[in-house]
Amino acid sequence: MELVPIAEESLGGVRSMAMFVKTKDLSILLDPGISLSPNRYGLPPHPRELERVRALRGILEKYAEESEYVFISHYHRDHFTVPYPSIYMGTTNDSFRKIYSNKVVLMKSPNDENWSQRKRYYGLRKAIENIAKNLVFADGKEFTVGSTKLIVSQSLPHGEDNAKTGRVVAITIIEGDESLMFMPDVEGPVSRLAVDYVMMMKPRTLIVGGPPLYLSRRGLWWGGLREQCLE
Repeated sequence: MELVPIAEESLGGVRSMAMFVKTKDLSILLDPGISLSPNRYGLPPHPRELERVRALRGILEKYAEESEYVFISHYHRDHFTVPYPSIYMGTTNDSFRKIYSNKVVLMKSPNDENWSQRKRYYGLRKAIENIAKNLVFADGKEFTVGSTKLIVSQSLPHGEDNAKTGRVVAITIIEGDESLMFMPDVEGPVSRLAVDYVMMMKPRTLIVGGPPLYLSRRGLWWGGLREQCLE
């Protein structure tokens, strides 16, 4: 199994968890989004940050050319490519076509999402339903491609239980003795549901969204909960 991290906030300088995974049976792009905040700590992005977004967008689109499948865990804009141009996401009018055209898109159901994420889902679906090979709600489903298995979790909290930020799904890719779980934006995880799911699946490799330490107002909140969830 080949795993290529494309962009991470701590490594690439942008908000993203975009990754490319390839087995002998399939190639898949995970959460193909890249974003900057228009205003962070009262400041707009530095020109070098905007340059970095454009560079990583080009790398993301390169791996999209090699991918047959696309996975979308939820509808925050740093986790999928939006169907409109934005300097903060490095997108043009054609960027979404490069990501989704002729792809099988395994996507989170919007049914239990908050309104803002449902609205983004509807806009995305309208833009790609005639260019993607297939759109599949993946929550709680399993897929087999050759000898590779894809297992998608049921809906999990985006952080703590009943978080207003919405819901996400994780995907586990299994090839022989190798297993990779991709679990974005569970913020630790802090929810017992997310922790229990990891322990049940027992992946050999876990890519997980950690605590949002850049949100200073939540620093003490994380410190108080981490012991409860990970003890």
